[in-house]
Amino acid sequence: MNDRQAHGIAYRRGYAQRIHSVADWVGDLALPQQREIACAVFPMSLATAREQSTGRRASAILKVGRVAYPAHAPRGDPVRRRGHASPIDSYTTAQKTLMKMQSDEAGFRPYAAGYDGVAKFLHWLVVLLIAAQFVIGWTMPDIHKGTRPDGLIAWHLGVGATLIAAVALRIIWRLTHSPAPAEVSPFLRVVSSGTHGLLYLALVAVPVLGWANASSRGWSVKLSGVLPYPAIAPVGSPVAHEMGDIHGYLAWVLFALIVLHVGGALFHRFVLKDRVLQRMLP
Repeated sequence: MNDRQAHGIAYRRGYAQRIHSVADWVGDLALPQQREIACAVFPMSLATAREQSTGRRASAILKVGRVAYPAHAPRGDPVRRRGHASPIDSYTTAQKTLMKMQSDEAGFRPYAAGYDGVAKFLHWLVVLLIAAQFVIGWTMPDIHKGTRPDGLIAWHLGVGATLIAAVALRIIWRLTHSPAPAEVSPFLRVVSSGTHGLLYLALVAVPVLGWANASSRGWSVKLSGVLPYPAIAPVGSPVAHEMGDIHGYLAWVLFALIVLHVGGALFHRFVLKDRVLQRMLP
């Protein structure tokens, strides 16, 4: 290879690098369709252009976050701490870092704020007990005069006794450990407060009416099969017998309120995209 050929190869390599820089600059500024056209014109693969563009966007996101929220900027480079991550991973890390800085600036953290561990435990315990009660209630035999509290009926009484204790503890804990209010609009705050109030009312009324009906039939209601609850209605009381029917009707009201409650939580998560649901997640 003579000097002229070597000089020609060096010139072409330098030209190619300059063209790559131009394509990368165009790829950063252009729309995806325009970027494809630019990469078709210049000798550069679309994948390479996308990788470089994504990496530049990740750096730009972190720079914007450090300027906008300097008090909450992380130490060092969170993208580099991940090692040799792909451009997509770097971009995702940069987005999550920016969201955390925005959350810290707003005065709350996505997962730290909300209900404490005891409130969450009692909440999900009540959820499991209610789910078990609905399954047992739908599968157990009908109760008539002379029915004995055996089998699934005994299970219904036992789970109901545990539910009464869990709901009582939850209400006491809620009254003594009020969580910070969620960041929602005044209208949603009113709707949420009304739904929660009706839920608590139904959670108390449904098991208590069932307890009264069991007392009127002379059945013993025991917590964990050991600690007996006192009778709250005399044996043979016609009013307490009627409470059994009301117990069944209100159970469906409770089910409808639960569906509304779950729907509201999903609305916050997938429509409003706020952090209300995370407040109660384990």
